[in-house]
Amino acid sequence: LRNYQMEPEAQTMLNILVRNADRRNTLVKKIFELSVSDKLTDTPNNTPITDLSIVVQQLARIFTPYTEQRHQTFIYPKFEPLKITIPMYNLETILSNLISNAVKYTAEGGEIKIDIATDQHFVTIHVSDTGRGIQEKDIPLMFNRFYRAHNEQEEATEGEGWGIAIVETVVEKADGGIKVSAEWGQGTTVSVI
Repeated sequence: LRNYQMEPEAQTMLNILVRNADRRNTLVKKIFELSVSDKLTDTPNNTPITDLSIVVQQLARIFTPYTEQRHQTFIYPKFEPLKITIPMYNLETILSNLISNAVKYTAEGGEIKIDIATDQHFVTIHVSDTGRGIQEKDIPLMFNRFYRAHNEQEEATEGEGWGIAIVETVVEKADGGIKVSAEWGQGTTVSVI
């Protein structure tokens, strides 16, 4: 229908309907993720092993068109297989929410970067952006479900404020940790261990 020739007013109405349908679809997906994350049990000893390198490459393919559309630089590592103890769906949920937020809150021409750090016992995933950042007073609040900072820029950005709460729940159920470092106007780094 988008390519069908119609009156400008009808085309405008169709565009509004499509945009609203997309928003509702995203809302349903977030509600599903939230309900699944609430039902996760703590990580058992027989948790599936997931290759982090495969998940990063898959998500890079998914998000690259969005970053290109916004003229953002998207930097992600290409590395040898790195096995970690977490179900693939959970890892995808964590990273897709973090990358989505980075893309959403970074202006055109900005940069989103994924870094991986390893030591003998842990793997740390850093998702950084050069976006608007987060005020220090808002960092502890951002883990609350439905929390959104109250300023004009935040209110103009679509979202319900569930993504980082979902990430925190999934990370905690996997016996991991999450840390946010940010400076208002300078960008944000979310680190997951």
